[in-house]
Amino acid sequence: MLLSRTFISFFIFGLINNVLYVVILTAAHDLVPPTTPKSLVLLADILPAFLLKLCLPLFVTKLASTNGAVDSKRQSVSLGINYPLRLAMIVLLSSVGIILTSLPVPLFIVLGGVVLASLSSGLGETTFLQLSHYYSTNGSTKALKSTNVAIHGWSSGTGGAGLVGAGLVLVFTTIIKVPIDWVLRCCALMPFFHLWVFYGYLPAPTLNVSSSCSVNEDVEDLIDGTNGYSDHALVENPALVDINCEAGENLSNSKNGFFAILLPKIRQYFFIYMLPLSVVYFAEYVINQGVAPTMLFPLTETPFTTFRDSYVAYGTIYQVGVFISRSSGSVIRLKNLYLLGFLQVINLAVCILQSIFMFVPNIWIVFIIILYEGLLGGAGYVNTFMSVSEEVESHEREFALGCVGISDSFGIVMAAGISLWLEPTLCHFQVDSGRDWCTLK
Repeated sequence: MLLSRTFISFFIFGLINNVLYVVILTAAHDLVPPTTPKSLVLLADILPAFLLKLCLPLFVTKLASTNGAVDSKRQSVSLGINYPLRLAMIVLLSSVGIILTSLPVPLFIVLGGVVLASLSSGLGETTFLQLSHYYSTNGSTKALKSTNVAIHGWSSGTGGAGLVGAGLVLVFTTIIKVPIDWVLRCCALMPFFHLWVFYGYLPAPTLNVSSSCSVNEDVEDLIDGTNGYSDHALVENPALVDINCEAGENLSNSKNGFFAILLPKIRQYFFIYMLPLSVVYFAEYVINQGVAPTMLFPLTETPFTTFRDSYVAYGTIYQVGVFISRSSGSVIRLKNLYLLGFLQVINLAVCILQSIFMFVPNIWIVFIIILYEGLLGGAGYVNTFMSVSEEVESHEREFALGCVGISDSFGIVMAAGISLWLEPTLCHFQVDSGRDWCTLK
């Protein structure tokens, strides 16, 4: 059943993990001066997450190679991942970060808060995608369906986060006229929902013990409840424990660890999954942060009272498209991941030409273009992770999901770097052409 407790749990994980990221990007126009590139906020919001996700596979590998695959309670159920500790870090970083962004402090402190929220988002994405691995049953048909439910829930939740986050900013700041700092402070309470879901709602995992492995004493301690954690979400039944024997043995027996075992795996995933997803995200975030702030019309030709409202509306419409496509993974499957990247690059070219020549006659057509952009981006995300869950072997899937999770952040980091140059360039061109709207609030 699609709306199972597993689906709902991962939907909430995805929703809460990404909502603050979206709120920060949607509020970028309020966090920096009008002439400061909005991509500066994007860079602070994504670069720390990218660097963290880049390091996590190596960190996990070192734990596994040092302690062995089944040397401790925590390694008994994963490659060195302490999910309760990670969850506590996610909640703390995101709450403190979003509060800092709401304070009337210098810009560098605000950006520091964005960095903390970014670290939380990156850690959360990798953690919950890896956790979804434990909701399958070692490669059977049932396993495939169960894994897909977790991935569906996560993807739909992250899409919903975009809609909720952008919608919150649009409704409360544009329509109700609530100050943005109060909106941010209220959002700081959201991460605590992670704790309730993880400890109080998430069902037991559905991964069976590998046939080539036995449950050791440490695992039995976990099952008996003597592990010192209230960790029902990972271990409740000896028939539901996956101790990743093959992966752990390979890592612990390898002298070179990361370079000998995992780099070839990363190369294997790169061209199939990581590159096309990076291209999709690169193109769409150049549109969002580098081009969209300059796709403006006279206020008399729009339903808004300020130019800032156009930017917020673009972000909200984009997130509607993301939510629709990320929620449709179980209905529409697209195997050609490169096609989505190609279409998004064309979309980027159209938006740049619109910013320069203003050939689109009104903002309503631009809304449709932005919606289409969101549909492509969401489809790229959900279909990539669906492909990983369907095509990668069970004992490698946890690592593969974490690895491929780097791709979107890499594309966004590259987009932020380009947009730091592109937005001011387009704005200067418009000013020289007699359109100074990009310099106004």
